Amino acid sequence: MSVTVLTLKAAGEYSVLLNQRVFLIRRMHSREYFDSV
Repeated sequence: MSVTVLTLKAAGEYSVLLNQRVFLIRRMHSREYFDSV
C-alpha cells in the first residue's frame, strides 16, 4: 500500500511540474509572438 501511495504522490508532483513547464513555455511563445507583431 505504501508503494502505491508513493507512486501516486510522485505522479502528482510530476504532473504539477509538467503543467508548470507547459505554462511557462506557452507564456514564452505568446510573448515572442506579441513581440514579433
